[in-house]
Amino acid sequence: MHTVSSFIKVTRFIPVLIFCGAGFTVWPDNALTPLEALKIVAKNSEEIKAAYSEMIADKSKMHEATRALWPRVFVENTQTDGKIFENVGFEEKRYGLSIEHTLFASGNLWNTYKQAKKQFKAAQSRFKKAEIEVFFNAVKAYYELVKASLSYAMYSEICEACKKDLDATKHKFDQGLITEQEYLEVKTKFNQIDFQTVSAQREEEVARYKLVRILELEDESKVTSLRDIDTSLTFEKLELNLSDILSQALTNRPEIKASVLMAEAADLGRRAAKEKDDWRVDVSGFGGKSSSRYITEPEHFRNDWSAVLKVTKTFGSCSAEGSYAKENTSPKLGQNDRTNTTTKSEKVGLFDNFSKYTRVNSADAEYKKAMRDVEEAKRDVGVEAHEAFYDYKESLLRITNAGERVRLCEERLASEVYQLEINQIPLPQVMETRIKLADEKSLYVQSLVEYKIALCKLDKAVGVWGKFSKFCDPVSVKKNN
Repeated sequence: MHTVSSFIKVTRFIPVLIFCGAGFTVWPDNALTPLEALKIVAKNSEEIKAAYSEMIADKSKMHEATRALWPRVFVENTQTDGKIFENVGFEEKRYGLSIEHTLFASGNLWNTYKQAKKQFKAAQSRFKKAEIEVFFNAVKAYYELVKASLSYAMYSEICEACKKDLDATKHKFDQGLITEQEYLEVKTKFNQIDFQTVSAQREEEVARYKLVRILELEDESKVTSLRDIDTSLTFEKLELNLSDILSQALTNRPEIKASVLMAEAADLGRRAAKEKDDWRVDVSGFGGKSSSRYITEPEHFRNDWSAVLKVTKTFGSCSAEGSYAKENTSPKLGQNDRTNTTTKSEKVGLFDNFSKYTRVNSADAEYKKAMRDVEEAKRDVGVEAHEAFYDYKESLLRITNAGERVRLCEERLASEVYQLEINQIPLPQVMETRIKLADEKSLYVQSLVEYKIALCKLDKAVGVWGKFSKFCDPVSVKKNN
């Protein structure tokens, strides 16, 4: 394990002043860690909540499609009151159970159910994708704040040292021990580092605000919950293979899983659209009791039942329908015997089903679009996997190069400090080297931060959060929260 040496300590917590009300509040303890930031964003993210709601909506559609496979049962109760003559009233009552069921639908209902099931699984994959996206953005913002905080601390320390040099130089100038040119040179160097310190402070404040926004804290008063951040930066070289990264990405990425599932769902939808106009057999029936009487007569309930068989089929843009119904009911007013009827009917619609072509063609277009989305998803994932792999490789090279430049600048500064003590070089030259050292250390911190972000980008590229960054996966974060 390698750590930031000398000036930057891996266990160092930078004190952060957070505006609260009319003053400032300091949070010296309980540093906010990346994992805690993930827990906060898992709880607050509106993007995750929206993806979850979409998943629940698709789950409801799946339940609806499942219900369509089973009979529909209704409890019925009907009562009719009226008058035949001014003083003669009557009453009719009927209650019982009715059942409706599709016996055969040429596979339309079954394929609609399987389509809804695929769409729900695709929604689960999109939810996973949303989680990983939100987590990646949160961790990236967190480490951007780490970089800004450490840079501000380094420039502040250098600025403080240069301020002492400026005060000492001014004292010498006031006593006439040095020329105005020498004093102005020192003052110019101090102004330079002072400007860089102010810029670093600005970057830290902007980075902190961005992190607060990404964590989606409810209101500005909640900013106080964003405490000191853990600025530890460590790295470990991993042996990675591009072909393995690409293979894992194509296997695990939720975008690809979702696009494949949606293509399969579109194929099922295309079949269902065609089958909707094929043979369909529906049955319905009623069983119960009914009573029909004058108000002056006693109430007497008798058995009622009915059954209907209906067959439909579409031929081109025309539709055909045939039905057979049988009914056995108790006598109504004015009847003495029970009624027993049988009804047969046929109906042909002429050019009444042009919607069939719209439905079938739209479903076919959706399928072709879904297949195109699969190829686009694979291509985009492949590009992202390549970028993530080479970003990681480049981050390792940057760490090595930046570390060597820091060591070289530290040795140069030590040498120049010694030469300054024996009056062989001027103070502005030493100040320039100090500024250079701060710049190099800032770049070293940036390279470590880029390494951390590159690991999370690898997680995102292969579709498994925590695979390389060692953070827990989004589901675990949400449960632990």
